[in-house]
Amino acid sequence: MDEKTIDTDPLVSNAIGGVKLLVHKNDFEKAATIYNEIRTYQKDKNGNDIFCPNCNSTKILIAPLKRKNIFFMLFPFFEKTKHICNNCKTVF
Repeated sequence: MDEKTIDTDPLVSNAIGGVKLLVHKNDFEKAATIYNEIRTYQKDKNGNDIFCPNCNSTKILIAPLKRKNIFFMLFPFFEKTKHICNNCKTVF
């Protein structure tokens, strides 16, 4: 969805959330499995895999920011990056 809109005006991509893949609800689990196998996961600064401290998986993503403090709302670049395991959902 929205592929033609972004082709017409690429500057609106961030405003509309980019191109979206629509999947029928009956195919969701299969689509999620395929996507999780081909997606790019985080590496450390040397290009090595990052391991989950809970389940030892290498399927690590950047965790969404939790801006509970007004300081981090005003200065989000000071907030430390956290990771989340795509297998067990542990945030570290």
